[in-house]
Amino acid sequence: WSLLTGYAALPWIVCAGIGVRRATPGSWWALAASLAFAGLTPTGALLALTAALVVVATPGGRTSAMRRVCGTIGLFLVAASPWLVATFVSGAAGDGSDPAGVAAFAARAEPGLATLGSLAGLGGIWNSAAVPSTRTTLFALVGTVLLLVVVFAGVPALWRRRRNPVVGGLGLLALFAVLAPTMGATPWGLDAGRWSVEVFTGAGLLRDAQKWVALAVPFYALAAAAAVMWAGNRFSLPRPAFSVAAVVVTIVALPDLVWGVGGALKPVHYPGSWTVVAEQLRDETGDVAVLPAGMFRAFPYSGDAPVLDPAPRFLPLDVLQTGQLVVAGGAVGGEGTRATRVEDLLLAGGSPTQLADLGVGWVLIERGTPGQLGNSATTLDGLEQVFADNDLALFRVPGDIATQEASTGARTAVIAAHLAWILMGVIALISVGLNQNRIRLARRGQS
Repeated sequence: WSLLTGYAALPWIVCAGIGVRRATPGSWWALAASLAFAGLTPTGALLALTAALVVVATPGGRTSAMRRVCGTIGLFLVAASPWLVATFVSGAAGDGSDPAGVAAFAARAEPGLATLGSLAGLGGIWNSAAVPSTRTTLFALVGTVLLLVVVFAGVPALWRRRRNPVVGGLGLLALFAVLAPTMGATPWGLDAGRWSVEVFTGAGLLRDAQKWVALAVPFYALAAAAAVMWAGNRFSLPRPAFSVAAVVVTIVALPDLVWGVGGALKPVHYPGSWTVVAEQLRDETGDVAVLPAGMFRAFPYSGDAPVLDPAPRFLPLDVLQTGQLVVAGGAVGGEGTRATRVEDLLLAGGSPTQLADLGVGWVLIERGTPGQLGNSATTLDGLEQVFADNDLALFRVPGDIATQEASTGARTAVIAAHLAWILMGVIALISVGLNQNRIRLARRGQS
């Protein structure tokens, strides 16, 4: 969900970037606020940076392009500082990603559409279980055609404005955003992707290739608006009628989204034992290991589809997660190296002392969900059971638990990075509000 914030920030970033080009008062603050909101995720931060650079780096404007680019990169570094600093102080900067994820997370062709058509329609997500049902049928073709009709109807009007560097830049960005993931799904593209994640640190962030089509949305929005203007000039109906028609077409293109995907989006209530365990751990120390192995669960009370293990979100202590994702055709390894060692130790029936040496103070057994338990019963025999019911069982690891905490310097750096990010967003929002208020007062005075 936080990635959608970066998605939603893109049009604001384009508008702020245009303001920066025109040296409009307050535009730098608007750009800073938009980048801060997009920085909720690493991908959102990169989407925002790319869109911003395309706008501010194009020729023209009232200020130096180099100055605009340097300023934008500086704001990006602050917005992304929580992710960048955490990566470096944790030592993960030298860790690579599993090359198997390149093929597993490549863009996927939907029914009636090749990969190119799916991405052009802003679809193509690799996880077929994460899309509305209409995108799994030939209606995906209908929805894509309806969307692209609206977009292409406005392209001629934008073509006449191609000398506007921002329009041209966003058009090229949209073309790249669709073609690059398409080529990445080809055999040679997959080979290049596997090579990149093995050689370059952080290249794994480029996986889930379909998410980068978000960069096409600013141009799509401009084209849709131009289409409404063209239709209003071409036909006798008022423009608001065509605006409504354009919105209706986009809803028809994906009707599942009406009423929360047909009522499929609804809260799930977990058993009270989860709250009991969370209270038990509230004032305790030591990390929590979880069984069965794996990150996904299929509880009787969690709905029809597999869900992420709720323990890291429910419990007040750190929960060790390997990050491994099981997909069709195999598994993609994660980056949780200590968590992997702990999980392997439990499945092998290791001793409580070995768990304590790895900083594990608690072991949580989640019942009613499939998964590997291995020889963990041998390990559990040496632990102290402090809670058990039909849903959960909590065990305490005896002895001295090794401290697995970051150094004071690392904590200070990460806290400073988060404060810088938050302050930039808050101060920028306040400045934008004050600037808008000054503009309103000036206009009122003129009238």
